[in-house]
Amino acid sequence: MRSQSFIRGESLSLLLYVAWLGANAQAQTSPDPTLDEVLARLDQNRIAFYDSVPNFFCSEHVVSEMEAASTWGWRRTVTDSIFRLRRTVVKHVAEFEESRSVKAINGQALSREEQAIKGPSILTGVFGSGLETVSTPSRACFRYKLKVHRSHGEIDRIEVDFADLPKNERGPDCPLYENVSGKVIIDPASMEVIRIERHVPEYQIFPGVFGPWTWTAEYGQVLLGNELFWMPVKIHSKARQDTNAELSSSGIGRRAGPPSRIGDGHTTWTFVATYTDFHRTQVSAHIVGSMTKEAAPEEKPPPKP
Repeated sequence: MRSQSFIRGESLSLLLYVAWLGANAQAQTSPDPTLDEVLARLDQNRIAFYDSVPNFFCSEHVVSEMEAASTWGWRRTVTDSIFRLRRTVVKHVAEFEESRSVKAINGQALSREEQAIKGPSILTGVFGSGLETVSTPSRACFRYKLKVHRSHGEIDRIEVDFADLPKNERGPDCPLYENVSGKVIIDPASMEVIRIERHVPEYQIFPGVFGPWTWTAEYGQVLLGNELFWMPVKIHSKARQDTNAELSSSGIGRRAGPPSRIGDGHTTWTFVATYTDFHRTQVSAHIVGSMTKEAAPEEKPPPKP
């Protein structure tokens, strides 16, 4: 007669074998997606967003900081604004216009005239064109590398690294070569972008002031009316002045004479922008009467006998 411990050991071995078969079968039935498949899904979601996102406005809270070491020290500015996105369609192509009205700086409300003054520098264009960074059309501009991360056999995260193609390999409609690199993180369930990271090693921060610049955009689900949309909900940015290099990364001389300096030449600018309280822009109208139909003549009472 077999011993009880032997039976338990044999049962455990059988369970482990069955679990291994299940995991192996699951791995075989859910292979890693290819780069072409990932780009196709991203294209589909991006076009759906372009076709359906309404005009909207939301609250924008920006915390900006400037650190200039021993010259100016550290400065912090908090700006509260109303951010607006307006979508128009021109020849079947969606175009987006971003605008904002500054309501308060450091807690102090602004007058209507002061609201026209621009607040601290922030990133623009992410809501309208950020999703184009990793897309099938952008393969003419960027080199992509797909990374699929798994946890317990399931796809946990999808990443696509990107980098500027060399100047002689770029398409005619690509933006200026800046030696850009970064990555996009994708939710495997929805295939929606949840984070974009972008790095420019030498960016013109201000006229004559250059340095490395990195920004990230975190995406989340936003309810507009009865529809959910994935869009940026937080943006981080960091730029640092660099007075050493005399040529831009494109190889074009960027300045004549000594470089411009702000503070002691080692100034750093950062900001964090948070977007909340999204609302559709309502378009209201009322009928004031027909503008083409002639008014009926006024009836006169019959003459008195």
